[in-house]
Amino acid sequence: MFLLLFFIFFTTLLFWNFIWKRKGLPPGPVPLPIFGNAFSMNNSLYEQYQIWAKEYGPVYTIWIGEDPTVIVTDYEIMRDLFIKEGDIYAARNLMGNLFKKFSAVKDDYGGVLRTEGDPWKVVRRFGL
Repeated sequence: MFLLLFFIFFTTLLFWNFIWKRKGLPPGPVPLPIFGNAFSMNNSLYEQYQIWAKEYGPVYTIWIGEDPTVIVTDYEIMRDLFIKEGDIYAARNLMGNLFKKFSAVKDDYGGVLRTEGDPWKVVRRFGL
């Protein structure tokens, strides 16, 4: 009986968390609880992003585990986000914890993917 109640509680919690986190995000492929879209990536990452862009449009959400990640595949939208609205997005954590955990480089410079704040303003000029 206890295991059944625990299972129901845990399932309800996962489902509620899943629905609540998706609210207000761009559409995207339906993730699995805990795993996200990991099992949906059958092709190379680039090919899979192109498939999802055709299906969901140039801005969509994928899930890396339980964390949502908004993907932008259109250059003009990306340019608007990172140049015109760059201050808003400069401090976003781009999988930083994952990179910090597994990276051999332990300094403050995060390269193109992990740079935040003022260093990002310098790096983004070269990226776009």
